[in-house]
Amino acid sequence: MNVLYNCDIATANADVIVNAANGCGWMGGTRCISKPHRGVAESLNFYTRGAIEKESLIKARKNPKIPAWIYGRKPGDIFVTESFGLNCKKVVHAVTMRYPGSASKYSYIQTLIPKIIDYCYRNGYKSIAIPTLGCGTGGLNVTDIIQLISNCIQNVDFKIDITIYSGDILKQKSVSR
Repeated sequence: MNVLYNCDIATANADVIVNAANGCGWMGGTRCISKPHRGVAESLNFYTRGAIEKESLIKARKNPKIPAWIYGRKPGDIFVTESFGLNCKKVVHAVTMRYPGSASKYSYIQTLIPKIIDYCYRNGYKSIAIPTLGCGTGGLNVTDIIQLISNCIQNVDFKIDITIYSGDILKQKSVSR
């Protein structure tokens, strides 16, 4: 397992890039298509010129007839989209919060990591680029999330290369949940 600080996950070369997602599928909207913004979803949206958000808004819906903000994914769920030209095969959207801008919880991340690993195993993927889930808008502590991810992958019984992408650890705030 490697940890990279201040690196853009959207430029990662891995089988799977993980996006810290909300349950509605929003990834920064049109403001992130022409100008880069801070954040994993916003960066992915910028590099794909909005294509990933269009699919994310559809995939976040459990029922296609009801808008995702009413009946979208709940924290702890994952959904998958195409990569739209990123250096990966798929993007796994790990729902760390129900609605954009809401808080995350460590229990959500602890639920998500095994689901992401299982998805990769079932599909034969050997490398994952994962952000420090829940540490941006979600307010969780970077160091705690890196340790949580490390603990979750200790007992993985197949070879998989995992790189954690993190923002500047000194700028992250610690929030107890």
